[in-house]
Amino acid sequence: MSRWRNRFTALARTGMPEAFGCPVPDAERIWIDEHLIWLADEFGPQAFQGPVVLPTAEFFPEPYHGGIEDAARLLDRVAGLLGVESRRIDLEVYSAEQAPGTAGHYQLRDGRPVISIERGQLERSGAVIATIAHELCHDRLIGEGRIGRPLREDHERLTDLLAVFLGFGVIQANNRTQFSATGGGGLRIVRVGYLTEPMYGYALARYAWLRNEYDPAWAAHLDLGPAGQYHRARLYLDTQG
Repeated sequence: MSRWRNRFTALARTGMPEAFGCPVPDAERIWIDEHLIWLADEFGPQAFQGPVVLPTAEFFPEPYHGGIEDAARLLDRVAGLLGVESRRIDLEVYSAEQAPGTAGHYQLRDGRPVISIERGQLERSGAVIATIAHELCHDRLIGEGRIGRPLREDHERLTDLLAVFLGFGVIQANNRTQFSATGGGGLRIVRVGYLTEPMYGYALARYAWLRNEYDPAWAAHLDLGPAGQYHRARLYLDTQG
């Protein structure tokens, strides 16, 4: 652990992002760097050496039809990949009118974790996977007592970063914002992630850098926007390293 930690911290506060093309400003870059160190201290450096989870049949082999039963199967699968016992977790859905603009919630009810998913998210398996992964990362942070209450101001961003750290960064980055038509002909926007697209790009590039992956195959699964931010951040890190 000390070898990669020393390598990492040596770069954490160096560089000129404006000059060399880092997609995020210094404050966000340093926040990501420092909190990846914190996550490694909390979960162990081996935690980010697992497979990068992709929206493919290798990881999610069963067909998805958009029902709550399908979401429950995805919960089982995602929980297993994140090291959470799914039988501890209750799953429910809610309407967009109950909490406009949200994709999901995590709460403890009578001491039992409950994940709630906005009903419209069930239309897309990627959105369901991203939402479940985010909420289960809340459980790993809050439910396991790694962060306490009152919750820190950046806890949602930290939850997203944990999802990247544990291998769900590609799915999270590709599904951070969802758009769908409303009954009245309007457009409904639902935010799944709290990191910005440039922050996802930098976090994924740093993640690959820490894993000594120069050209990882999983990067080809990033959508156009996140991919551009990832490659820009990777170029920046390569010029600094």
